[in-house]
Amino acid sequence: MARRAGILCAILAAVGVWAGLSGCEKEQGRVYVPPPNDPRAYQPVPQHKPLPQEAFAPPPVDYSQQTRVESGPVIKNEMPFLKAYEARRMPRMMVFVNRTIQGDPLPKDGLEELIRIEEKHAATGAVNVASDKSVSGNSNTNVAGGGYTGSFAGNQNVNISRNDKSSFSSGGPAEYSKSTSIKLPADKYDVFGATAEDYEMIEASIVKYFDNSGKVQIKDSEAARSKLDREKVLRIENGDPAAARLLNTELQQDVLIRVTAKPTRHSSWGNAIRLQVKAIGLADARNLGTAFVDMPPQITKTNVNIYTRYLAEELMGEMAKKWSGPADYDPIEVRVYKVAAVDDALKVRTWLQRIKGVNSVISRGSTGGSTTAYATFAVAYGGAPEDLYAMLKEAIGASQGLKAVDLQSNTINLEVTGQLNLTTTTRTTETKTTVEKTVTEEKKVEPINPAPR
Repeated sequence: MARRAGILCAILAAVGVWAGLSGCEKEQGRVYVPPPNDPRAYQPVPQHKPLPQEAFAPPPVDYSQQTRVESGPVIKNEMPFLKAYEARRMPRMMVFVNRTIQGDPLPKDGLEELIRIEEKHAATGAVNVASDKSVSGNSNTNVAGGGYTGSFAGNQNVNISRNDKSSFSSGGPAEYSKSTSIKLPADKYDVFGATAEDYEMIEASIVKYFDNSGKVQIKDSEAARSKLDREKVLRIENGDPAAARLLNTELQQDVLIRVTAKPTRHSSWGNAIRLQVKAIGLADARNLGTAFVDMPPQITKTNVNIYTRYLAEELMGEMAKKWSGPADYDPIEVRVYKVAAVDDALKVRTWLQRIKGVNSVISRGSTGGSTTAYATFAVAYGGAPEDLYAMLKEAIGASQGLKAVDLQSNTINLEVTGQLNLTTTTRTTETKTTVEKTVTEEKKVEPINPAPR
């Protein structure tokens, strides 16, 4: 039985192989390939246009939770910044960007001549011309003009040349020429091929984003560059706090937004421009916020818009956080000048502690000499500096003897101009019986002496 089953299986296998081979002998039909003009064969695949936001840096930000400002596009952190800015009594701000990658304005010396224009003139009669530029000419008659060199005799021609202010005169006939030279600095282009105008565009872009709402008092550095000399501008660009103080005293600015652009190789794409921005309070030198980013070396309009917007948004967020904090973390700095001794300056601290709304008064240091002393206090007060000064005058109870010589964004400079009396009242209550009480009041008067004149 098993033998028959094996024979049957062999027969079936042979039949299957023959059937398969016979199927291979049949001719297969050609596969239809549609032509290129057949719309059914090539269906277009829709692509995202323009490029998705992921193709750009910094990464996209969700602005859906923020209210749009009527006068411009939605800027991240702008609404909390404006709220804190108005509560801060709208300080005046200035943006300062270095004009070259080295942080040094283009020098006036070492210029290279770019083009020269020469004008030749001829006169048949008398001629008398003057110019601030170089003038050269020749004449067969008399010549006058200080600084000219040459010789003549009778009707001989006279060659004239001068490089400064020049004049040419002749009784005629005469030929003379005037040349005009246009020069550019030899280092007008930095290592990235950028000019001062490129860095000026970075400055203008940051100003634009901060003033997107039209409610911020902010300006670029042109006013400072036109008023301050080159040395002071250089010191401001390099972060000298003493020079930055000039923006407060000379131009009445409260906040400096200083931007530095420096070359770096340590970025995700190799060579780049490292932009660092810092906001500084000019009255107290407080750091209000910092931000930084690496920008590709191509200073195109698109790159400038993207990366300066990122810097402005980050800086707005940090400034809003600093300005919106409690009074203990954003105190008013009170400086007391022209007191006779340190002890007299510290007595003013007692008055400050008594003012309603003052949470704390912390001494930031005091110093004194043989005739005068000086002290600084950090006063945690939730109101404006002018309100604190008014309440201090009310607590003193005298219209003379103490005056404010400077009231800035968050500082008060006080001078003691006459003797003041600090009166301290101590009340002691003594209970003898349930119906008998004795109240003792003791007044202590301490003078605050001014520095001798």
